[in-house]
Amino acid sequence: MITQFVGVELKKSKKIQRSRWDNRPLTEEQLEYAVQDVIYLPALYEKQSAELDIKDLNDAAGEDFAKIAAANWQEKRINRHGHTKIKGYYCLNEEQRELFKKLYAWRFHRAKEENRAIFMFLPDKNLLELAQNTENPEKYLSQRKLNLYGAEIEQIIKENRKRHVQSDNNALNPTEVK
Repeated sequence: MITQFVGVELKKSKKIQRSRWDNRPLTEEQLEYAVQDVIYLPALYEKQSAELDIKDLNDAAGEDFAKIAAANWQEKRINRHGHTKIKGYYCLNEEQRELFKKLYAWRFHRAKEENRAIFMFLPDKNLLELAQNTENPEKYLSQRKLNLYGAEIEQIIKENRKRHVQSDNNALNPTEVK
């Protein structure tokens, strides 16, 4: 939009866009990126406002802006079946699927607690790999994430494993019903 209306081509790095904006202090590169996001806003406003005047769309735009401003924010809720839509889910066995579902729910709630994007908290690929290989979580988690969340993840894995051992034992040793 800046290029279209103001005629300035911004040079913005995807690396900086996806960097850790929750860490403080922000890096020099992050600050420069943020400045680029806002420095041309007054000029953009003037150009777009002039366009709306020329096309006699000020009233319509004002109504639309009012609707946007009146919209209620809704807290994101977990999609109870979202884990089934992740690529690779259907390649998992039953035990892995159950673990994956639990890890998916855990990730959603932890990311929400920390006010972080899910993809930055723990990507789908890592979650899937953890469900497939529970013996080596260090392969799929950075040392930092292993230190922060390793105990929680290990507990989820342990509970899932215990539940499956119990259900396997029940299947092998059914009790008589009188």
